[in-house]
Amino acid sequence: LSISPQRIDFGVGDIDESETETIAVENTGSQPLEITRLSTFSDTTPFSLSGITAGDEIRPGESQTAEVTYNRLTRGVQSGTVTIETNATFNPDITIRVQGTTARPELSVSPSELNFGTVTRDDASTQFVAVSNTGIGALIDPSVSVSGPFVIPNTDQESLPAELSGGDSVSIPVQIDADASPGTANGDITVTADDGFEETIPVSATIETPELANTGNRDLNFGEVPVGSTISESIVITNTAETADLEVQLPQSSIDETEFSFATDSESLTIPPGTTETLNVRFSPTDAAVS
Repeated sequence: LSISPQRIDFGVGDIDESETETIAVENTGSQPLEITRLSTFSDTTPFSLSGITAGDEIRPGESQTAEVTYNRLTRGVQSGTVTIETNATFNPDITIRVQGTTARPELSVSPSELNFGTVTRDDASTQFVAVSNTGIGALIDPSVSVSGPFVIPNTDQESLPAELSGGDSVSIPVQIDADASPGTANGDITVTADDGFEETIPVSATIETPELANTGNRDLNFGEVPVGSTISESIVITNTAETADLEVQLPQSSIDETEFSFATDSESLTIPPGTTETLNVRFSPTDAAVS
C-alpha cells in the first residue's frame, strides 16, 4: 500500500470557500489490494472524503484517486485525520493528516479609553487611537466614528484602508471640536468593519475657558487731585483658569478724549493661567472740574 500525499495543508482561505485535494492510493504489490475499512473524518470537522469506500479493490500496479474536500464554514484553524485500512501484508494501514485555516480577522482598538485632561476649547492637541487587525485574514471596510464634542480630521478619515490585513495597524487622530462648550465633555469612539466587527472606547476631556477675576477696584475714584499732577490707581486682574491664557483688550481709544489713561501703550494684555497682573490707570487733570 502506498498513499501520496499523507499530509494535506489547505493553507489560509476565506470563509465560505470550498477546496479539494486529491490522494493517490496505489497497490505496489503483486496481489489485489482491498480497502477493508475507512476511519474517516468526524462530523465536527469541515473535511470530507470521497472517491474511495470500504470494499474497493485495486489491482496490482494500479492506483485509485480519492478526494479530500475542505468546506470553510467556520473561522480559525481546523484539522482532522482519515485512516485507510487494507489487506496489505506490509504497512496495511496509513493515516492521512489534514489541516486548513479559515481567515479570522480580529479587531483591536487601543488604548481602552482616551482622556485629554483639562484643555482649552481651541486647544489643537491630538490624541491617537490604534486600530489593529490581530487575526488572520483581512478586516473589510473598517470605519471610525466619534460622538460628543470630538472630531476626526476628514483627511484622516478618508485615508482608512478598504482592507486591514492581518497584523496591520493604522493610527487615527482625535481632536476636540473647536465649537465645544466649556465643562466636562464625554463621547465615544466606535470602530466597525464588515462581518459585524465593532469596538467602542470612551473619550473625555475637561474643556475650560479663561476666567477673569478682578480682585482690585471695580470703580476707581481718584478723589481731589491738583491740576497738573498725575496719580494712579490699580486694577488687579487674575486668570483663574488652569490651562487657558486670558487675553485682556485695552482699547486706548475709549479714553483718548479724557484725562485718564492706561499706564501702557499696549492694546492688549496676556495673562497666563493661574497668574495675576496689575493694570494701572492714571489721572492727569488739566482743568478744575469733575472728570
